[in-house]
Amino acid sequence: MILKAENKWVRDKYIVEYDKELKLITFEIPDNQHLNSEDVLEMIADQELLLGKRKHFKKLIVAGKYFSIDADARKTLESKMLPADMEAHVFSGLAQRIMFNMFVKLRKNTHPLKAFSSVDEAKNWLNSIRMD
Repeated sequence: MILKAENKWVRDKYIVEYDKELKLITFEIPDNQHLNSEDVLEMIADQELLLGKRKHFKKLIVAGKYFSIDADARKTLESKMLPADMEAHVFSGLAQRIMFNMFVKLRKNTHPLKAFSSVDEAKNWLNSIRMD
Protein backbone atom coordinates (compact mmCIF):
# COMPACT_ATOMS: atom_id res chain seq x y z
CA MET A 1 0.00 0.00 0.00
CA ILE A 2 1.20 3.50 -0.72
CA LEU A 3 -0.20 6.88 0.21
CA LYS A 4 1.40 9.77 -1.67
CA ALA A 5 1.63 13.45 -0.96
CA GLU A 6 3.86 15.67 -3.09
CA ASN A 7 7.14 14.84 -1.36
CA LYS A 8 6.06 12.30 1.28
CA TRP A 9 5.10 8.70 0.63
CA VAL A 10 3.80 6.19 3.18
CA ARG A 11 4.62 2.58 2.37
CA ASP A 12 3.83 -0.60 4.29
CA LYS A 13 7.29 -0.83 5.86
CA TYR A 14 8.54 2.76 5.81
CA ILE A 15 7.80 6.42 5.17
CA VAL A 16 9.97 8.44 2.79
CA GLU A 17 10.00 12.22 2.53
CA TYR A 18 12.10 14.71 0.59
CA ASP A 19 12.63 18.29 1.81
CA LYS A 20 13.78 20.32 -1.21
CA GLU A 21 14.85 23.32 0.87
CA LEU A 22 17.11 21.27 3.13
CA LYS A 23 18.09 18.85 0.34
CA LEU A 24 17.25 16.07 2.79
CA ILE A 25 15.65 12.71 2.09
CA THR A 26 14.31 10.94 5.18
CA PHE A 27 13.36 7.29 5.56
CA GLU A 28 11.41 6.43 8.72
CA ILE A 29 11.19 2.73 9.50
CA PRO A 30 8.63 1.89 12.22
CA ASP A 31 9.26 -0.40 15.19
CA ASN A 32 9.60 -4.15 14.62
CA GLN A 33 10.17 -3.95 10.86
CA HIS A 34 12.38 -6.39 9.00
CA LEU A 35 13.62 -5.29 5.58
CA ASN A 36 14.48 -7.74 2.82
CA SER A 37 15.95 -7.17 -0.66
CA GLU A 38 12.56 -6.39 -2.21
CA ASP A 39 11.93 -3.69 0.40
CA VAL A 40 15.36 -2.18 -0.22
CA LEU A 41 14.83 -2.13 -3.99
CA GLU A 42 11.53 -0.33 -3.38
CA MET A 43 13.33 2.22 -1.17
CA ILE A 44 15.95 2.78 -3.86
CA ALA A 45 13.26 3.31 -6.51
CA ASP A 46 11.43 5.78 -4.24
CA GLN A 47 14.63 7.68 -3.58
CA GLU A 48 15.36 7.94 -7.30
CA LEU A 49 11.82 9.13 -8.07
CA LEU A 50 11.81 11.75 -5.30
CA LEU A 51 15.30 13.07 -6.07
CA GLY A 52 15.01 13.07 -9.83
CA LYS A 53 18.34 14.19 -11.29
CA ARG A 54 19.57 15.81 -8.08
CA LYS A 55 23.06 14.60 -7.27
CA HIS A 56 23.68 16.46 -4.03
CA PHE A 57 21.53 15.58 -1.04
CA LYS A 58 21.65 14.51 2.59
CA LYS A 59 20.02 11.37 3.96
CA LEU A 60 18.42 10.67 7.32
CA ILE A 61 17.35 7.16 8.25
CA VAL A 62 15.29 6.80 11.41
CA ALA A 63 15.07 3.15 12.45
CA GLY A 64 12.42 2.04 14.90
CA LYS A 65 12.99 -0.28 17.85
CA TYR A 66 13.91 -3.84 16.91
CA PHE A 67 14.43 -2.89 13.26
CA SER A 68 16.41 -5.46 11.30
CA ILE A 69 17.69 -5.98 7.78
CA ASP A 70 18.81 -9.28 6.27
CA ALA A 71 22.23 -9.84 4.70
CA ASP A 72 20.99 -9.84 1.09
CA ALA A 73 19.13 -6.58 1.66
CA ARG A 74 22.26 -5.00 3.17
CA LYS A 75 24.32 -6.05 0.13
CA THR A 76 21.66 -4.66 -2.22
CA LEU A 77 21.62 -1.40 -0.28
CA GLU A 78 25.40 -1.03 -0.41
CA SER A 79 25.67 -1.82 -4.11
CA LYS A 80 22.66 0.04 -5.55
CA MET A 81 21.67 2.93 -3.30
CA LEU A 82 22.59 6.35 -4.63
CA PRO A 83 25.20 7.74 -2.22
CA ALA A 84 24.36 10.87 -0.28
CA ASP A 85 26.76 13.72 0.44
CA MET A 86 26.31 12.90 4.12
CA GLU A 87 24.15 10.39 5.95
CA ALA A 88 22.79 10.17 9.50
CA HIS A 89 21.14 7.14 11.08
CA VAL A 90 19.02 7.31 14.21
CA PHE A 91 18.71 4.22 16.39
CA SER A 92 16.80 4.16 19.65
CA GLY A 93 18.76 1.22 21.03
CA LEU A 94 22.40 1.11 22.01
CA ALA A 95 22.84 -2.36 20.49
CA GLN A 96 21.66 -1.07 17.10
CA ARG A 97 24.13 1.83 17.22
CA ILE A 98 26.99 -0.52 18.18
CA MET A 99 26.18 -2.87 15.27
CA PHE A 100 25.88 0.06 12.86
CA ASN A 101 29.22 1.53 13.97
CA MET A 102 30.84 -1.89 13.53
CA PHE A 103 29.57 -2.13 9.95
CA VAL A 104 30.70 1.45 9.22
CA LYS A 105 34.23 0.64 10.38
CA LEU A 106 34.38 -2.53 8.26
CA ARG A 107 33.49 -0.92 4.93
CA LYS A 108 34.82 1.89 2.82
CA ASN A 109 32.60 4.94 3.05
CA THR A 110 32.48 7.55 0.32
CA HIS A 111 30.72 10.17 2.44
CA PRO A 112 30.35 11.21 6.10
CA LEU A 113 28.20 8.66 7.91
CA LYS A 114 27.21 8.81 11.57
CA ALA A 115 24.79 7.20 14.07
CA PHE A 116 22.72 9.13 16.59
CA SER A 117 20.28 8.43 19.40
CA SER A 118 17.88 11.27 18.51
CA VAL A 119 16.47 12.84 15.37
CA ASP A 120 17.33 16.34 16.64
CA GLU A 121 21.02 15.43 17.06
CA ALA A 122 21.09 13.89 13.59
CA LYS A 123 19.42 16.90 11.95
CA ASN A 124 21.77 19.32 13.74
CA TRP A 125 24.75 17.38 12.38
CA LEU A 126 23.27 17.21 8.86
CA ASN A 127 22.51 20.94 8.92
CA SER A 128 25.97 21.83 10.21
CA ILE A 129 27.34 21.55 6.68
CA ARG A 130 25.77 23.73 4.02
CA MET A 131 25.36 22.37 0.51
CA ASP A 132 25.07 24.67 -2.49
